[in-house]
Amino acid sequence: MQGLLGDIPAGAACDEDQACLANTRVSLLDEIMEWVDDSEKPQYFWLHGPAGFGKSTVANTVVGRCKDLGRLGASFSFKRDIPGRNVPDFVVGTLAYHLAFFSSHFRQRLCSAIDTSGSIKQQPLRAQLKKYIIAPMEELSFSGPIVIV
Repeated sequence: MQGLLGDIPAGAACDEDQACLANTRVSLLDEIMEWVDDSEKPQYFWLHGPAGFGKSTVANTVVGRCKDLGRLGASFSFKRDIPGRNVPDFVVGTLAYHLAFFSSHFRQRLCSAIDTSGSIKQQPLRAQLKKYIIAPMEELSFSGPIVIV
């Protein structure tokens, strides 16, 4: 499956070891975790800020917390100086790969999508997202929210 999803860059998931220090970013992390638990909130949370704001560190912390709750479906971390992680080319394939290990039902639907649509390589990002993440997720139900970082 990995070859059909493209090359998955090593270490492309967020790094839980690079999380926030204890008792830092408490209000922001509380806000994000409240969002995770509230089904009435929008289905996305946009963490934004200038360079050096700590977005990656906050994302790493959220990954660890969601993983502990059994709600982490997948994660991807961009790294400016690492080939394969400094461009969006591998995001969808990496997320789909992680989701396939998170859910056997997703994996079955992803395999069907690969059988129907072929390899993810050379397809525009929007088509990749639709065919290999959104469509396989449709009509699946989980016991709680699933987070993709």
